[in-house]
Amino acid sequence: HSCALRDDATTWCWGLGNYGQIGDGGVYSSGTQAQKVIFPDDVHATSLSLGYSSSCAIVDNGEIYCWGRNDQGQLGIGNTTDQYMPLKINLPFGRTALALESGDYHSCAILDDYSVKCWGKNSNGQLGDGTQDNRNSPNSVILSGVSNPIQISAGYSRTCALFDDGSIKCWGHNNFGQLGIGNNNQQTSPQNLNALSGLQASHVAVGTSFTCATFHDGIPRCWGAGSSGQLGNGASSDSNEPVTVKDF
Repeated sequence: HSCALRDDATTWCWGLGNYGQIGDGGVYSSGTQAQKVIFPDDVHATSLSLGYSSSCAIVDNGEIYCWGRNDQGQLGIGNTTDQYMPLKINLPFGRTALALESGDYHSCAILDDYSVKCWGKNSNGQLGDGTQDNRNSPNSVILSGVSNPIQISAGYSRTCALFDDGSIKCWGHNNFGQLGIGNNNQQTSPQNLNALSGLQASHVAVGTSFTCATFHDGIPRCWGAGSSGQLGNGASSDSNEPVTVKDF
């Protein structure tokens, strides 16, 4: 399914809606036309993030609403019941969201105090709380240090965050080395990238089984599964640490 923000501040979704992920109160095997998402009165989305059969949005007051499939707690509403219209998740008192990213069955948000909260499926540690327990409401990611997260990216069973000092930390599934930490061991809490001393990142993007980032030297680097050449380094092998994209 897909969703879009329109210039009149409404949200529209279309495609498969078998779990209510279209957000108009209905269930569809195939939504061939865009349908207006039914938010509560005076609530308008400002950004969207879609998972596998679920949808989430930051709205204009900084709250987060989610709808659709919820069997893993991926809507963050405190239960595992599917929702056919947007429902507000419970953020910590007084906190608002700065950024939101959804993976397949989990989502993460950066809040206005620069804490990171994640919720949903956690079988590979992708929530970053040191466990493999699913969470049906926002749960704190284990972060340490003085740097603040400024961007987050979520993919298949893992998550990466970029910090204001240019560093990147990743956590979760790591069978192809897609965390970039120099080994293939699954991690339930954030870990620093390997072999990036002195390099500052400017953006990170998580794919299905690999990850890429841009850096201030203008050269992108990738890590993880490379059997189809997705690392761009001229090889067709995996790498558990960042490699330079060739001839960029």
